[in-house]
Amino acid sequence: MNNSLSSRYRREFLGVALFVSILTALITYLVPVYSADRFLYDVSLRHSHYRPASKDIIIIAIDDQSLEQLGTWPWRRILHAQLLRQLTKAKAVGYDISFLGESYHPEDDKEFAQAIKEHGRVVLASFFNEGQPPSLPDTPLLKETNQIGFINVPIASDGLVRKLDRWASDGFDTNYHFSLAMLLAAGIPPETLDKVQLPSRVSIPYAGPPNHYQTVSYTDVLNLRAPEDMFKDKYVLIGAWATGLGDKFPTPTSTESINMSGVEILANGLQAEIENRWITEADTTIIFLVSLFWVLSYCIIVLMLSPRNVIFASLALVAILLATHLAILKYCNLWIRLDPSLIVILLVYPLWNWRMQELVLKQMHREITELDNERSLLSMEHVHITSPASSTGGLNTFDAHINRLRSAITRVRNLRQFITDSLDGMPYASAVFDYQERLLLTTAITERYFAELGTTIIPQEALPAFLNQIINNEERTSEILAQIRRWSSQNMVEPSTFAREELEFKDKQNRDILLKFTNTYMSDGSVSGFILTLIDLSRIREEERQREQTIHFLTHDMRAPQSAIQALIKMQQNPETELSKEDFLQQVNQLSRTTLNLVDNFLYLARAKNTSYQLVPINLNDLLQNVIDNFWSMAKSRQMSIQLSHDIPICYVMADGTLLSRAFNNLIDNAIKYGKDGMKITIDIAQDEDYWKISITDQGIGIAKEDFSRIFQVFSRVPQMEVVKRISGLGLGLAFVHTVINGHNGDITLESEEGVGTTFFVRLPILHDEESV
Repeated sequence: MNNSLSSRYRREFLGVALFVSILTALITYLVPVYSADRFLYDVSLRHSHYRPASKDIIIIAIDDQSLEQLGTWPWRRILHAQLLRQLTKAKAVGYDISFLGESYHPEDDKEFAQAIKEHGRVVLASFFNEGQPPSLPDTPLLKETNQIGFINVPIASDGLVRKLDRWASDGFDTNYHFSLAMLLAAGIPPETLDKVQLPSRVSIPYAGPPNHYQTVSYTDVLNLRAPEDMFKDKYVLIGAWATGLGDKFPTPTSTESINMSGVEILANGLQAEIENRWITEADTTIIFLVSLFWVLSYCIIVLMLSPRNVIFASLALVAILLATHLAILKYCNLWIRLDPSLIVILLVYPLWNWRMQELVLKQMHREITELDNERSLLSMEHVHITSPASSTGGLNTFDAHINRLRSAITRVRNLRQFITDSLDGMPYASAVFDYQERLLLTTAITERYFAELGTTIIPQEALPAFLNQIINNEERTSEILAQIRRWSSQNMVEPSTFAREELEFKDKQNRDILLKFTNTYMSDGSVSGFILTLIDLSRIREEERQREQTIHFLTHDMRAPQSAIQALIKMQQNPETELSKEDFLQQVNQLSRTTLNLVDNFLYLARAKNTSYQLVPINLNDLLQNVIDNFWSMAKSRQMSIQLSHDIPICYVMADGTLLSRAFNNLIDNAIKYGKDGMKITIDIAQDEDYWKISITDQGIGIAKEDFSRIFQVFSRVPQMEVVKRISGLGLGLAFVHTVINGHNGDITLESEEGVGTTFFVRLPILHDEESV
């Protein structure tokens, strides 16, 4: 399925790439230049080719001042002769003035022709239309001039002058543009200019806006008001500058109110010839290849990035495109059309989104169809999903897709809820992990279990951190983690080979936990994750230990006194070992009492653990006094005293009188048995918040602190008790006390110092409703 989707995705991409490549070729080869491309060129030109005007070029302007002093135009040609004789040091002089036909003063023509001949580096203007003979100056002038250069320039459809033709042919001769003719007149060999491999029509690299070049008034030069060496080794252009006189054209560097005069356009062309800095347009093939590079680059960006990032990447790509073309224009004097790449780039994004929408809808339809065909765990018959109706009253195609998607999502949500509820209904703590060992789901019991451990579940938590919250032992944690990873690496060969493993460990509260592991698999058999189930075995293990202790009690402790009685009987039957009747009866009586005490203690402990308590209101003072009275003779025989504090005369609790009395009986019995002759046993009752706190203090042998944790365990006797040989016991008394106190929702603790004595603290909930009692 994934391979099929990837294949369709690649085919869509290749189809879009092929389409936009063909579109780029069509725009490049068949579509003329758009005004947008001209605008981008004009802006780029102003940012790339603005530079100082050449100091080798001077314009002598026929300006308003000159017309005011010399009269209306046209002037007599004798004035041009006088002006020309003052420019003898100029490198070349060009007249952007039409001298067609003879003047009304033939002597002026002869004088002007003589001045042209004397100067020897003069260029006169002509007009040239392709396929027609050029319009040349008057014959006397034509004979004496050095070069003739045409001054007409092509005007673009938007009215701007951007280009000029450096040469043109009338079918017989090659005619040069005025700017190129100026260089020839200055003495630059033609072969030098021929080496410059440039096309005939080139774009003018305007150096700046109008009025950018050094200009001097015609009358200032004629009347010798200009410096004598001002025109030495300079290219001098003479042309119209006055208002309403001559031609002015809009150019890429013109402003809305100021156009550029024809003579200044010639100056820009002349500077381009001097600097060899003409701008050429790239060949159509180069334009296509460059545009295709940008378009395919954008296709790759759209393919690789998310829709949100594509927006920013698009802006970045367009900025890089513009900057690159600007740099090529500035440093290579080459203009590559931008409109093919920009137009297609604008089309790529919506085109790709359209194809992706189609692909997604088809794939969604296919996936939902497969989902519908699969066996569903949940019935959806009772679930009704409303769909927006189209304007025609039915469901349109898009609405139908959305309706099916909503239905599928509802099924998935219901299935997820079903799985979650099923997990929560499990009787054990469970956690679901993905194949990267990240926590996905937990049950309510798991959350309660973690709360008992004093921690919380963190979503997406890693497996090692999850285990560390349960287990204190790092070494054991590492062992379990390694084992889980070994189990999770097993792929499913067939459904019957699901990995189901288990192990046991102790958690932070020293409980016995059984960890069950089950792998989860994808439909292709690869591991998708695993499920951990945590089962608290503490109760089972405790019952097992109790069963073993009971068996031990029955097979050893109960048999011991009976075996001793049997031994006494055999001794009594042998005259050599026969005891006196009194000794024999005393021994049998003592052993039988031991057996009965063991049975009583064991039965009381079993009752305390398994029988529901018969709770009634009891005054602790009365209960404790009755227990103390039972030990009066025993205490007196060892010169001991038992004192009960009566600071709080009424202190009621809800208790099972028989069990609670026996619990205190065991505590006081231990105090007497392990106490010193003549000592005092003190019993106090105090209030501790909502509890009555009963403290029983003796002055006996004491208990070591390391034995505190096991003092209340069944069949447990600490070493200090073992040293008192005269006292027998199996360790059932304090276990019984602990069980009974816990059964009354209380607790028991102790403080002890070896050789000094021990204090047991019993806390029982206060019965507040004493008046009803």
